Amino acid sequence: MRRIKTRGVVIKRLNFNEADKILTIFTDNLGKIKAIAKGVRKIPSRMAGSLEPYNLIQLELHEGKSFYIVTGVELISSYNCNGMLSGSTKAVYASEIIDKMFEDEEKNINAFELFVSALSQLHRTKNNLPLRLFELQILSQAGFQPDLYLCSSCKNSLKSGENYISNISGHLLCARCGEHFGAATKIEDGVIKLLRLLQKNGVGVCDKIKCDISHIKEVEGILEKYLQNALEKELKSRKYL
Repeated sequence: MRRIKTRGVVIKRLNFNEADKILTIFTDNLGKIKAIAKGVRKIPSRMAGSLEPYNLIQLELHEGKSFYIVTGVELISSYNCNGMLSGSTKAVYASEIIDKMFEDEEKNINAFELFVSALSQLHRTKNNLPLRLFELQILSQAGFQPDLYLCSSCKNSLKSGENYISNISGHLLCARCGEHFGAATKIEDGVIKLLRLLQKNGVGVCDKIKCDISHIKEVEGILEKYLQNALEKELKSRKYL
């Protein structure tokens, strides 16, 4: 039986049998996996606390027939938001994106590091910019990176001034194409600038950004469209944000 060591974050749990749990874990070198943690629902279980959702953990696994088997776990960092409702709902939402965006055992170390970085910041700011950055950059990691520099129709560079955004897809259009596109709305330069900042910087930039609340709300709506188009479904946890 092969023994594996990996870092991971539990994103879902399901009770199984009398004392076990089946865990969905997003890992750095295996991708998203399902693992069974035996006996963790028993009161004296040593592993139970470390296997709480949104903890960054070091795992030791054995490869079973249907599931990996958790044989050891060590807590690295806790991102369970210490009971803070706003942080917890954001973590649930980010975890649902990971679960829906990636297939089982689809390895993506950059997506894993982005997820961990986002979890560490979600409860620390009130403007939700770390969550917006996570949404935008996880789309890029999954192969759905939106082009924020070229018109999606004519492919010419976007210039400052009257640019447009498709009401259907959220893709950007230059002034000329936008005027002839039936379902498009003008978009302010400040909104495009904010999207670009979130796309190319680490989560630490969120503490430095100063912008209008209206721009943040508009970015939120744009990213909702991007995610719906990429996933071809709505995210159930979004309504609780």
